Amino acid sequence: FCLPETLKFEERKKVEDVSRRANQLVAPTELFKFSAVDAPIQRKHEMQRIGVIYFIYLFLYAGLEFTLPFLTHLRFNFDR
Repeated sequence: FCLPETLKFEERKKVEDVSRRANQLVAPTELFKFSAVDAPIQRKHEMQRIGVIYFIYLFLYAGLEFTLPFLTHLRFNFDR
């Protein structure tokens, strides 16, 4: 079972363009640069600053959330 190709060859995207775009959406360094966003430089700097602050917040919150049960168990002998 095979369907015929309906997209013209000239209108197809290049593999290099697609992989570059995918890299912008996945690579951590590109995520912090907001390189996938089309915005003026000033707005991009604001987004970068907010992104770093949010990352630090999530990193600390996740670390505290993970270690708090172990701390309470060791410090206060809580087991439930």
